[in-house]
Amino acid sequence: MFDSLDATATSFPTSLPPRPSPSGGLGERALPRFLPPGRSPLEGVAEPARPRGAVPTPRHRLPADVESWPADHRLARLLDTVDPRLLSDRDRVRYVQAAERMVAHQQAQALAGISALHDSYRTLELDDPEHAWGGTVFELRSALTWTRRHSESELDFACDLTVRLPAVLDALRAGRIDKRKARIIVSDTSHLTVAHARQVADQILGHAERITTGQLRARIRKAAIDTDPDSIANQQKRAVADRQLTSWTEPDGTIAIQITGIDPLRGQELLDRINR
Repeated sequence: MFDSLDATATSFPTSLPPRPSPSGGLGERALPRFLPPGRSPLEGVAEPARPRGAVPTPRHRLPADVESWPADHRLARLLDTVDPRLLSDRDRVRYVQAAERMVAHQQAQALAGISALHDSYRTLELDDPEHAWGGTVFELRSALTWTRRHSESELDFACDLTVRLPAVLDALRAGRIDKRKARIIVSDTSHLTVAHARQVADQILGHAERITTGQLRARIRKAAIDTDPDSIANQQKRAVADRQLTSWTEPDGTIAIQITGIDPLRGQELLDRINR
C-alpha cells in the first residue's frame, strides 16, 4: 500500500503445491504441513534460529520521514499495515513513537467529545449549571462504565483543555505531548489566572515533548513564578483550604491513608507523632 514498505523481502514461497481433493483430484492450493488451513505463513511462525549476536533481516520498513507525519488517518493506516515484529530494531522504536502519537490524538478527540457533550447539557440547562454537570457525568458513567469520581475527573480535565488551555489540547491532538503531560500542565497551572496559565503553557509547550514529566513540573513551577511571583503562596493557601483525608483498603486487607493539603510544619509534626 505504501511505497516504502518492502513487501518482497519475505523468504516465504509465493506459490504453494497443490493439495489433493477428497475425490482424488487436485483441489485448492495446499498449505505447509505445519500450518492449518486459513493461517497466514507469517502468523505464529517463529523466526529461524540465528547465531548469537546476529542481526535479524527486517522484512518491513517505515518511511524515512514518518516522524514528521501528522497524527491522522494516514499514519493510522500505516500502523495497521506494518507488523512491528518484521521491522528492524530502530524502526520498532519509531513504530512505538508513531503509535503513541496516535494514542494521544485519539485521547484528545475523546476529551473534545466529552466537552462537547457538556456543552449540549449546558444548552438544555441554561439556568442550572450543576444539573448540566451532573447530567454529563451520568452520561459518561452509563456509556463508559466509569466510576463517578473518574467521570468527574475526566469532565473537569476536558473542560479545562477546551476552555482554559486550548493550546494544550492542540498539542495533545497533534501527538506532541501525551495525556499525562497534558494533565500536569493543567493541574500545575490551576492556581493561575487564565491569562497567566496560557502564558506559562505557551512557554513550556515547545519543550514539553523532549523532557520528562519531572522536568516538565520544574519548568512549569519556574515559569509560574516568573509570570506571577505571588502564585506559589496563593497555591499553598488554596491547597490548605482544600485539604483532604482519604482512605482505602489495600489488596492485603490493610487500610491506607492519604492526606493532602497539609501545612508543611503541621505535616512534619504528624509524621513525628506517628513514627514515635
